Amino acid sequence: HLRAFLFFGVNMPATRQDLIFEIGADSPFPNQFIWQTDDETSVDLTGATIKMEVRPSVGGTVILTLSTVNGKITITDSTTINLSIDAVDVTDELISSLTRFGTVTAGVIEGTLEDTIISAQGYLASYDLKITQTDGTVSRLIFGDVCFSREITQ
Repeated sequence: HLRAFLFFGVNMPATRQDLIFEIGADSPFPNQFIWQTDDETSVDLTGATIKMEVRPSVGGTVILTLSTVNGKITITDSTTINLSIDAVDVTDELISSLTRFGTVTAGVIEGTLEDTIISAQGYLASYDLKITQTDGTVSRLIFGDVCFSREITQ
């Protein structure tokens, strides 16, 4: 698992983070995020509603929704956002409307001897993830491309 630490200050734009969803496999890569302020303080997400929408292109029709409402997004330790998707949700039928094809790099796993770059090639969609806090404040935290792939390369 790769955990992304997102440093997001007041009035800062959303951070780009590409994701990889393996067709026929559980959970995306990376699958955890921690929202932190400029001084590296984790933001308390207790009671927040989080929603991620996946579309063929920016502004297109939603083809997949992950949220705290449907259980595909959970919050642990009041600060960690967990994305969870089942293999049955990532199917050839889901990506049949996608026309963009390409490669994304979703992260780097730091090793003691060398780092491992995690990337994949496949059909691409766009996503964004928004958080609605208990006071009604809505923040667009992250956005990027989702690569629907049959295999992840390292």
